Amino acid sequence: VVLCQLHQRALDAGLFAIRPEDLTIVSKENGPAPEALKIDRQNLSHLTASPHPQALEWLWNAWSG
Repeated sequence: VVLCQLHQRALDAGLFAIRPEDLTIVSKENGPAPEALKIDRQNLSHLTASPHPQALEWLWNAWSG
């Protein structure tokens, strides 16, 4: 998943993930809110090219597991 530097670091740090089924951006219950991470969309459905489903599934499993 290609993101800007800020969001890539937040994703790598596990501060949020992208639910593969509906591309919803989800943050940890005890972590910073999406607004604090400067995330202004609730999902990635606006993208013309979606991230690879297997990549999202791998990231989701690593984050939620």
